[in-house]
Amino acid sequence: FIVAHYLQRIHCLLPTPPQPTPTMAPSPNANDANVPDENFEDHRTIEDLLKIFEEELGISMPTEEFVDKMQADIIEKDAREAAAKRKADPLEHWTSPTRDDCPICLIPLPIDEKDMTYRGCCQKKVCKGCTNDAIRCLIKDGVPKAGALRAIGRCPFCRSDPVDDSLSSLLKLAEAGRHEAMFELAFSYLLGERGATQDKRKGLKWMERAAEAGYGKALYHLGDCYLHGDTVKRDIDRAIEYYQGAADRGCVRAFLDIGKIRGRNCEIEECMLNYRKAALCGVSDDEVFDELRFGFSSGLITKDEYAYTLRINQKV
Repeated sequence: FIVAHYLQRIHCLLPTPPQPTPTMAPSPNANDANVPDENFEDHRTIEDLLKIFEEELGISMPTEEFVDKMQADIIEKDAREAAAKRKADPLEHWTSPTRDDCPICLIPLPIDEKDMTYRGCCQKKVCKGCTNDAIRCLIKDGVPKAGALRAIGRCPFCRSDPVDDSLSSLLKLAEAGRHEAMFELAFSYLLGERGATQDKRKGLKWMERAAEAGYGKALYHLGDCYLHGDTVKRDIDRAIEYYQGAADRGCVRAFLDIGKIRGRNCEIEECMLNYRKAALCGVSDDEVFDELRFGFSSGLITKDEYAYTLRINQKV
């Protein structure tokens, strides 16, 4: 594209290609002798024209890095012009994916996995707030703090004692169709944990089974595998497909990863849309806000879009 752009701009400087020798009888009109054949086609390749640039015109072609930067600038300029012409926010009526609720407080679970605990007894994820509240209630009832921390080993939801978290127990639950057990079993094989021999192929198989069952975290980690070429052949398109499936099932951090990939591919509008979706779902990483600030200051998103995104993020 860039080479064609250069050719078009300085086409007048290029030497005229040699005309083929006419095979027809000369025209009786002497003025027609210098008229080029209308059916003649210039068969010079891009390499031939580049040679003319360098040898005859003394013009050195730009480096690959310069071409990439120029192409990115052109795409960014188009995105800026498109944003200036937009009259309606494309995400104004967009509905964010539904996240699972904590079974105790019925509030959507935190985005960060560190702020929740998985309970194998009832196959539920409980937010850290409800776990800490259970400890406070025990202390309020007179139980010493050390005893309360030991007692909280019991599930705050179903009140069951801690279950066996061994490999055989996970395998039994996974074969019974428990999605979270499939996911945990996959990581046991991938990392060689819980006494399992490290077997990445077997771990990938269980991860794919959990993803086929629609488990969002499994879809997200499969996206990571295809993005980085871990255990599988690197495939960016499949990585985006898995990230999108994870985002649709509540793993909203996947929007951030899709935005990064779109940005590296110079898909500016799609990149900003996915960063905005991540923010609208409550993702509050510094990287998200840095990109949104850059998009607003560069004219890639409008003032109303930027303000709406920040307002909804604060609300969520």
